[in-house]
Formats: sequence, structure tokens, C-alpha cells
Amino acid sequence: MKDIELILVDYLAFIENFRVSLLEHTGKNFYNVKDKSGKIGDYFYHFHGAGCRLEKDNIVCEFDFLPQNEFPIKFSVWKFSEFINTNERWQHLKMELPELDVELKKLVFEKKLHLLDIGGVIFQIFQVENASPTLK
Repeated sequence: MKDIELILVDYLAFIENFRVSLLEHTGKNFYNVKDKSGKIGDYFYHFHGAGCRLEKDNIVCEFDFLPQNEFPIKFSVWKFSEFINTNERWQHLKMELPELDVELKKLVFEKKLHLLDIGGVIFQIFQVENASPTLK
């Protein structure tokens, strides 16, 4: 399904737009925000550990920001599905978690996404280099 790549670009753009807004309003990035919850521009945000929940225009975007490797933006199938299910642009696709997992793993195969690898143990967590709204 080609839509999955478009959805992923949209998801990453959502995160990147928040990052830019955060930087403009606070001079801070994801990892050094003082207020763990609040509103910046049109975004409501809540940082919880390495996770972040964003809401804007009824769209929910959950992700993890872990800069310890070259892939700081991380997300699970469930987190990605929340973005799809709350987004008027994509919710008509009604993708179930197993189907979504298969489609995301196709992007792993194409090296557009990566699975989290810690010491040779592969986790079902998808990761990208940055929140740039394009895929390599």
C-alpha cells in the first residue's frame, strides 16, 4: 500500500512542525523542555519519559525521542495507528494493527525505516533518523 509512505511522511511532518514551533517559542528541543505538559502554538504536548504525545486539531501523534543512536524518532505500530485513526485525512483507511505492521515492515525492508536493535536484540519499535518529512 503506497498510502503508508504518505502517512509516514505526514506523521513525520507533524512531529517536525512541532519541533520547529517548540524551538521558536522556547529555544528548546525535545530533550530539554522544562515544562513537561503545555501548549505551544496550536499544539498541546505532554512529555512522559522518552515519550511525547502531541495533539492538534483533534489529531493525536505519539512518538518517542531517544537520541542515543542515529535514529532518535521511534514509534510502535499502536502509536502510528493513533495518528491514522485520529486524522481525518487517513482514518477512512481503517487499518488494523497487524496490517499496519506488515506495511511498516515493508518500509524496513526498503530501508526507509529501521527496527530498534539493542545489542543484536530486535524490538518491534520502528525508528527514523529525524522528523524530516521525506523518506530516503
